[in-house]
Amino acid sequence: MFYPIQHIDIYKVQIKNLVSGILFIALCLGVLNSFAQIHTAVAKIDTAKILIGEHIRLKVDVRYPAELKNNPAHTIIWPVYTDTITEKIEIVEQSNIDTSLSSDQKTVLLSKTYVITSFDSGFVVIPPLTFYNSLDTTRPFETQPLLIEVQTVAVDTTQEIKDIKEPIDVPLTLKELLPYFIGGLITIIIILLIILYFLKRKKKAPQIIEEVKIIEPAHVIALRRLEELNQKKLWQQGKNKEYHSELSEIVRWYIEERYRIPALEQTTGEILVSIRSLALSAELREKLQQLLSLSDLVKFAKAQPLPQEHELSMQNAIDFIQQTKVVEIKEAIKEPEVQP
Repeated sequence: MFYPIQHIDIYKVQIKNLVSGILFIALCLGVLNSFAQIHTAVAKIDTAKILIGEHIRLKVDVRYPAELKNNPAHTIIWPVYTDTITEKIEIVEQSNIDTSLSSDQKTVLLSKTYVITSFDSGFVVIPPLTFYNSLDTTRPFETQPLLIEVQTVAVDTTQEIKDIKEPIDVPLTLKELLPYFIGGLITIIIILLIILYFLKRKKKAPQIIEEVKIIEPAHVIALRRLEELNQKKLWQQGKNKEYHSELSEIVRWYIEERYRIPALEQTTGEILVSIRSLALSAELREKLQQLLSLSDLVKFAKAQPLPQEHELSMQNAIDFIQQTKVVEIKEAIKEPEVQP
């Protein structure tokens, strides 16, 4: 059976369009699936039932593609908790963030453990923990919520409730009081000897002139430490980790002294969250993020920055301190005019 050539051409065009549509849909699904797997967060607890006040471990794992580990602009912003997660969940202890690479070298794993407890009986919900990717803070990703059953200590109501016995008065004996008399006498003698010692010393003690210590501003100390670090030429000797560790420590110390933020104890992500309330320009925030993120990559991922990246981190640290330092304003004191 033969078909006209015109009909055959129409069938070919339809088949071609159908195949193109299928390929397009498959490509979109693949892209969506790939994007969904870019950053993930998972929370686990070692048990779902505890006695009231009992400690359990909450482990949080965050994964992202390994190709982002060398990107200095990329960092994971963790939620900041101090003493509590919610009103009913208290934090007893929390570990530092542990960084590792998967066996197939395709993903980076960040892990942190919280030791938590609750003093409210019943069912307690651990809410989703929200994380942000510094490259796209508009789309957060979070863990799944978890449920804990907090049980009280069982009381046997079948047993008779008895009153607490009153304390029994026992008369004191001389043998029991003697140590107190001896101890009091020795104490009095020691006090008298100390008084006599200081009275004699006061007569002979020369006049001591106390030196007035000049307290330097935080930015002066930080800039001096940066200059000393620059003079050491650590990265020029291949000591990248030592260079970036000290650079990061100087900037964190300055932030702690300048803004009273515990930056020395916080991660890079926690610092970036803490400075959101400060009146800093976007440029300064980017400079701080660059030097802290690169420092983390060198310390934890053994990254090997280029020479210009070392110098950029140093310059960004200097710029951040110079532009946020406290400037003292001294007002001129005018002498009162004498009326003729």
